[in-house]
Amino acid sequence: MSSSRLLTRQFVATNCLVPPRLASKHICTVSNNIRLAAARNPLSGSRDSGRSFASSPHKRYATHSKTPIFVLQAKPRKGGAEMAEQPAKKQSTHPTYELLYHPGIPGRGEFIRLAFEAAGVPYTDIANEDSKNGYGEVQKICMNDGLESSDGNPPVFSPPALRVRDGEKDLVISQTPNILIYLGDKLGLVPEGDEKYYVQQLALTALDLNNEIHDTHHPLAVSKYYEDQKDAALEKAKDVRETRIPKFLNYFERQLKWNASAGQHKYLVGDKLTYADLAVWQVLDGAKFAFPKELEARRKEFPELLGTFYESVKQEKGIKEYLASGRRLKYSMGVFRYYRELDRQ
Repeated sequence: MSSSRLLTRQFVATNCLVPPRLASKHICTVSNNIRLAAARNPLSGSRDSGRSFASSPHKRYATHSKTPIFVLQAKPRKGGAEMAEQPAKKQSTHPTYELLYHPGIPGRGEFIRLAFEAAGVPYTDIANEDSKNGYGEVQKICMNDGLESSDGNPPVFSPPALRVRDGEKDLVISQTPNILIYLGDKLGLVPEGDEKYYVQQLALTALDLNNEIHDTHHPLAVSKYYEDQKDAALEKAKDVRETRIPKFLNYFERQLKWNASAGQHKYLVGDKLTYADLAVWQVLDGAKFAFPKELEARRKEFPELLGTFYESVKQEKGIKEYLASGRRLKYSMGVFRYYRELDRQ
């Protein structure tokens, strides 16, 4: 078939998987069929991990977020002359995101992982992906006593932190809520207008509950072993179970009812998933691990929150895939810990 006849048809070349730095050199050629140029496979390695994508359960490459999409269009002859091809259109790409957090535990870094997974945007979990050098990189950036963290950025108090590689200078930011606010706009996990502040206040409230649950097993000092503060932990856990957890759950349940017309008890704000939904879900999931009897006993009291909402977030496409993957780390000795004596008796 001649090239002139090919121009009477429209071709859409998708899934041209090349990294952003090679996109300008990538050419999609139309001949007898559509040929996609064989650029270096972006899934074959990472400068950060030194491991292949296939061997790393902690990196995702979401084709809809980083894949440049080239559209070649042509119209039939008009007045004996061929119409010129329209310029190729390329989908916007995301920068390189790197999560800097402790290895082996969900912890406070899990709120950030969930945001990336829900949005289908690739990220690198530095410490988990490179067991040899990854945590050293986290410590160098987040746990040093110097005047900067990395690349001229100010010091980081503690992990989690997020490093964004997008241009000549990296951006390093820390604090879980701060990172979620930053990513909300970037990943499409926050509505436009003033409703974004509703999302923010809900996420902050969820993180408050996260901290209170952590303090049930370390009520006196994080530097002490649990066994050295067990009596205080029993007292703290009783108060959290009987007064604090129901107070927080009641607030989230009321929020779901307030947003029922738009969210159908599936979303806290609006009719789409936000990072507030993810933050609340993660705290509920962790609480179910730490206090299984307590949360089960509260199901009838908070049916929308512990029923419809909790289950619907689990079924969100990106979250469902993530929970079934090896990237989802198990609860162990992080924020959420299970001690039978701290649960409802």
